[in-house]
Parts: sequence; structure tokens; C-alpha cells
Amino acid sequence: MEVLAVFLGILPAFFIGLLASSHTHWSQWLEKLGMGEAWGASHSRPAPAAKWLGNGEADFGDFCVRVYDPASGLIREASFQFRVVTTFDDPDSFGRFIQSFGQVIRDEVLVTVRATSPSELQEVDYLARKVVTRINRLLGQPVLKTARIENFSLAERAISKGGGESESSP
Repeated sequence: MEVLAVFLGILPAFFIGLLASSHTHWSQWLEKLGMGEAWGASHSRPAPAAKWLGNGEADFGDFCVRVYDPASGLIREASFQFRVVTTFDDPDSFGRFIQSFGQVIRDEVLVTVRATSPSELQEVDYLARKVVTRINRLLGQPVLKTARIENFSLAERAISKGGGESESSP
């Protein structure tokens, strides 16, 4: 009798596990049909971190980095486009690399710009070399050959006592 009670107690857990595993299967099937939203899933995939341009070049797109300095009450904003030349010669190997490390590279660009002084931000060639050096060091191999920072703009805004912002350029 006790064995039957234990079996009946375990039976719902077994069915829940079975249902959960089949839900994944059915969700994938519905996603292929374009009906993944019916199960609360989105069938759209996130955009890749970079776009292959050919000949080893990649476009990481637009960046906008804001840094707030509470001591001075200034908000510094750097906007730019980031392009690199990689060691990859074909789009397939580049795609695999970006799938694995694309977001890491984007994050490192953000960290580098935030950690760079305003006077160093004025020299975009230096900033690009600094980003390449940090990324290659982080990944443990020279994956990026060169980088270009295009359409760079730097602005500073001060937060006034009333909560509003005033804009200035360095």
C-alpha cells in the first residue's frame, strides 16, 4: 500500500517532466512554422554584434557612450561608428567568431571609452589603437588588426541645480 502511495506521489512529477520536454519540441516546431509567439516565444533572433563587409572588415555599428561624473555634475557623451579589420578571410569563420565573442568586443569598446580621459578621447586614432590592444589582450590572440572610429562626436552637458541640462562641447 505504501509503495502505491509513493508511486502515485511521483507520477505527477513524471508527467510534468514529460510535458516540459515535449513543450520544447513543440515550441521549436511552432517556431519553424512562424507561430512561436503562441507559446510566448519570439521567433526573431537578436542581430549579430557586427556585420561582415568583406576582406576581413567588420562594422560594429553605432555606439553612444554616456558617462556621468557626480563630482562635477557633468555628463560626457561620445558617439561614433566602429569598424575593424580582422584576421578572418571568410564570412563563415567570421560569423562563428562574432557569435562567440561579438558582444564581448562591444562591451570592451564601451568599457574602454568610459575609462578613457576626456583629453585622450580627442585623439580618435589613439582611442582606436587602445581598443584593439585591449580586445586582443582580452581574447588572448591578435584577432583585430586595426580599428577605425568614424563620425566621432564628443559633448558634455552639465546638470543644473534645477534638474535641467545645459550642453557644451569640449
